[in-house]
Amino acid sequence: MQVMMCSLLLAALGGPANTDSKHTLWLETEMFQHLGGWVRDTQFMDQMGSTFLLAVGLRGPVEDAWTEVAVPAAGQYRLWVRCHDWLPEHSPGRFQVVLGDKPVEHVFGQSKRAGWVWEDGGVQRLPAGKLQVRLKDLTGHYSRCDVIVLTADLDYRPPAELEKLQAERIAHGGLSREVKTLGPYDTVVVGGGLAGTFAAVASARHGCRTILVQNRPVLGGNASEEILVEPQGDTTREPLDPGEGGLIEEVRGPVQEYSKRLLQLVQAEPNLHLLLNTHATGVELARPGQIAAVLALDTSTNQRLRITGKMFIDCTGDGAIGAWAGAEYRHGREPRSLYNETRAPEEADSRTMGGTLRYASELRSSPVPFQAPAWAYRFERCDDFGVHRHPQIHFGGWQWIIEYGGMKNTVDDAEHIRDELLRIIWGMWDHVKNHCPKLKKEAQNYELVWVSHVVGKRESRRLLGDYVMTEHDIARQVLFPDRVAYGGWGIDLHPPGGFWDKLPPAEFSHKSKFSIPFRSLYTKDVENLMMAGRCISVSHAALGATRVMITCGVQGQAVGTAAAVCKKYQVLPRQIYQNYIPELQQMLLKDGCYLIDLPNQDLKDLALGAKATASSTAPGRLLQEMLKKEATPRVHPLNHPRAVLFRVTADRINSIALYLHSENAKPTRLTLGLRSAKSVDDFSSAEDLAHATAEVPPQSAGWVSFRFDRAVQPGYYYVWLGPQKGIGWALLDQPRKEATRAYHNGQQWIQMPETYTFRLDPPSELYPEASEKPRSQDDPFAAANVNNGFARAVRGWPNAWHPDPKEPLPQWVALDFGRPVEFNTVHVSFQTKQMRAEDFRLEAFDGQKWQPLATVQGNKDRRRVVRFDRTKASQLRLVILKAADGMGVCEIRVYDEP
Repeated sequence: MQVMMCSLLLAALGGPANTDSKHTLWLETEMFQHLGGWVRDTQFMDQMGSTFLLAVGLRGPVEDAWTEVAVPAAGQYRLWVRCHDWLPEHSPGRFQVVLGDKPVEHVFGQSKRAGWVWEDGGVQRLPAGKLQVRLKDLTGHYSRCDVIVLTADLDYRPPAELEKLQAERIAHGGLSREVKTLGPYDTVVVGGGLAGTFAAVASARHGCRTILVQNRPVLGGNASEEILVEPQGDTTREPLDPGEGGLIEEVRGPVQEYSKRLLQLVQAEPNLHLLLNTHATGVELARPGQIAAVLALDTSTNQRLRITGKMFIDCTGDGAIGAWAGAEYRHGREPRSLYNETRAPEEADSRTMGGTLRYASELRSSPVPFQAPAWAYRFERCDDFGVHRHPQIHFGGWQWIIEYGGMKNTVDDAEHIRDELLRIIWGMWDHVKNHCPKLKKEAQNYELVWVSHVVGKRESRRLLGDYVMTEHDIARQVLFPDRVAYGGWGIDLHPPGGFWDKLPPAEFSHKSKFSIPFRSLYTKDVENLMMAGRCISVSHAALGATRVMITCGVQGQAVGTAAAVCKKYQVLPRQIYQNYIPELQQMLLKDGCYLIDLPNQDLKDLALGAKATASSTAPGRLLQEMLKKEATPRVHPLNHPRAVLFRVTADRINSIALYLHSENAKPTRLTLGLRSAKSVDDFSSAEDLAHATAEVPPQSAGWVSFRFDRAVQPGYYYVWLGPQKGIGWALLDQPRKEATRAYHNGQQWIQMPETYTFRLDPPSELYPEASEKPRSQDDPFAAANVNNGFARAVRGWPNAWHPDPKEPLPQWVALDFGRPVEFNTVHVSFQTKQMRAEDFRLEAFDGQKWQPLATVQGNKDRRRVVRFDRTKASQLRLVILKAADGMGVCEIRVYDEP
């Protein structure tokens, strides 16, 4: 069974072309011998059927593209060109075709017709023999050309329908007649962003024969050199928190070089086959619900491919593989009634977040004039821009506001969306250079040097798995028993109107760490398909948190590792959830990933159970200095109405105490409102049942009690405080059962993770007495932390051995196994990349003295895996020779590997 474009292509082989191929020259422009200043654009193949050439000329027309062909016989030939007048009211992208040294009179790209069309270039007399065919750009403004046809059949008209057009491409050699089969592979990964790259590398490292299929010339997706969006992930970054672990630690760095670093990561894996410039066009099904192969096209040769495999991973972002295979998906926003999400609209719709293009400028030594083309949007006044959308001169993170497409279909309307973004960017630059009273003078020496033509997408299809993550899973910080990844970006939703929307560019909420279940990373309908990235099984609201690139990357590592478990046990992803989740989780932890609150329980780790000792230990008082230096605010100012919701188990409320901070010089009187709720997620009530007042002492931090003395029915209630300058409400360090918090944005309550401090009288067994006191221990930097099961700081607790900073190096930490054991591999994880050892040595005790096993110099990583010849010893010692200030060792693992 074959679906999508493949069925069209194969069917095309059954019938003859509409004209004699011997006397028809079919020239796919992307196959030209010299592209000149034109570039291949593959973004819209699924919509318009092909790669095409695009002229991107910021300073005017680009250099000609050309190729040579052999004309079979002298005579008259009709010229047909498939092209696109991408904005008919202005026809910006105009070009000519030059045959030999003669330009064709007809100017293409100004048909005044929408979409991709065939333009008749008239009858041309050609001599037999070699002929040079050129594309001559006339504007530099995104001229685009797909195919040039020269045919001796003067009555022939190329077809417009994609199915018939594909048949003609094959018949005339525009596409390969044969379909080349590759594989079988254990794992086929489609999509080369962070999610797909990490999935492929993880699968390959765990012994799977893996192929990575990427439709661009570079890896990285939105982080690639074509788009240049800085990868983001966990922004909660608790004190001493190293951020996401695993593969991201091997490539994290400047955005300009992600493509290079990812390529090096992939090329280092002998089990991994990389196909760049290869666009998936469909799938072949072995039967309904099971993929046999991915069908693809090499866009640099137009060779058609059939890539066979056992396990498939969709990292396309658009969920294309799943959609072609028959997986159920969503595109748009669910109604609030479906999941009762505060961030969902009242009614379902097809709206999404849009996409973004970026641009860059450079400073010159003299003024650089700029004249906006007629097709660019006009922004003559600063107030022509919506809130927070005014342009800037310099390339930077602010450019995410250049967003469009949420009101369109981000798959079907992709080319229109890209073109509208181009019009916005050129209009913004025109404003900066020619109209802005604030920036015009500064901008006069700046020149526009780069405008991306590849869209960075935020949202399209979301494939449905056995579980759909929602806003509530993030708000409640649910720790799924099948958690295999985590995020910490918060729910970041952009209005569908994007750049043109009257609302602020984004609304950010629920900023906390949250876990991601494995059940959201495989489809419920296609048994051998997993996914990672923007297309996982989440609601629109939850996608606002899971969509950022580093979070997508850790999902990718999870499913790539899961593919190895599937191979090991010859099972499908759903069976991993049913039977092998603990093993998958321990594999991920071993590879440096972080799964919230899940400890190392790897039975093969010889370090677990060993007795740890050290040459010295840092005094416990240093912990508070570290936390104070690194800490993020845990008190929220009352700059919005803020609320906390809880369950009352008694039949009355005598009082409710809140832990409040005051910066005011005088006492501040506050009124606390009490409202009923239907559930732990329900902030819908707008009617106060009761009020209580209390005074917050000046310049204070402590409990403030509000007296209610009211009989109530057991159930859910929330209390709220209005805005009050100088007053803050402290958060609890730990989540509470059946309690949550929210703030009011002027229109509705927005539920958030964690909980504001509160204390009930009479007390409830649900809520032990709240405290702001920090966790205390006499020796927080003990040697025993290196094998306590956690490889990083958690909620400010270091889980690390730190030597006494007053003692000189070398310093050491040792593991005593209690008996001689054989081992050849040691994993060392430091506190953070900044708080690492640069030089260190591993030693084994032979019964009489310490013998060196391996020495690492110039270490730049937080986590190192050190391999050496198998040795047998009862003790292992890590000796720190050179280290950054505050160096700490979080974990030592010891293995005897095959």
